[in-house]
Amino acid sequence: MIEMLMVMGIIVILIGILIPSLTAVRRFAKNTQQTAQIVTLSLAIEAFKNEYGDYPASDFWNLSNNQRDYSGAQMLSEALLGWDLLGFHPKSEWRADGRYNDGADNFAHLYERATLGSYSDELRQRNLEERYKPYIDRSQIQVARVGQLFNNTQNLAAQTFVICDVFNYRKITGPGGSMVWAGAPILYYKARTNHYDFDSSELSTSRYDWRDNGTLIRAKGVQDGVLAGTAEKEHEWFDRAKFYGEAADYNYSLRDPLTSVPNRPWPYRPDSYILISAGADGEYGTSDDITNFR
Repeated sequence: MIEMLMVMGIIVILIGILIPSLTAVRRFAKNTQQTAQIVTLSLAIEAFKNEYGDYPASDFWNLSNNQRDYSGAQMLSEALLGWDLLGFHPKSEWRADGRYNDGADNFAHLYERATLGSYSDELRQRNLEERYKPYIDRSQIQVARVGQLFNNTQNLAAQTFVICDVFNYRKITGPGGSMVWAGAPILYYKARTNHYDFDSSELSTSRYDWRDNGTLIRAKGVQDGVLAGTAEKEHEWFDRAKFYGEAADYNYSLRDPLTSVPNRPWPYRPDSYILISAGADGEYGTSDDITNFR
């Protein structure tokens, strides 16, 4: 009996050692997979720039009259896959409704022409021929509609798409009606190269603008039950001081320590863009986030 108890005790100890090790291995594997996805997205963005002439837009865009907002994460998906996942249309004005100004404020649909029966076969075919081919293989990434990820989408257009990270966030309905796991949206911010300063106290001169994905992050908070009543508790780095690294307890310091000088901070990737995955905990601004700038 004593020998059996000793063996059982040893087994319990070994299990206690093994389980944390397996968890660490799984975490490492997921982080490696997410880093690879960031690299894949970066290559696709560069390919888009070579054809389009500029990086995808990320400027926070708002429609009046109770229409919907459009974030940097949604614009990234439009650039690499198309507003409707059928390829990017070069006439895009980066609008949540997939339309563009056809003259005299006559907003025409760029994307619905490819699918709606009200358009002629010739017009639909021409629309598709004008598109850029998708810059990333759909089989390599998970894409989800905003309305699938968040119970409360705030002011975001629910039908638009975002590219998700590899960390399981929630189940959604995938192609063919199957249930698949999707991660949190990949945040995308284009550098505002016409601005030199990197000081959040003056948004008009800041190199990056935290508002580009602000509505999306608020929607994430609602989904997770972070917002209670009218008292908003947003993600840690949504406070612009923390985002730009001005607070003592910031999580994202985007300053480049090699080139920054007092009163003139210079950001990482100052002439291109930044990408942010929320990491395993699904929360932006924590230590497990995976980005292209640190």
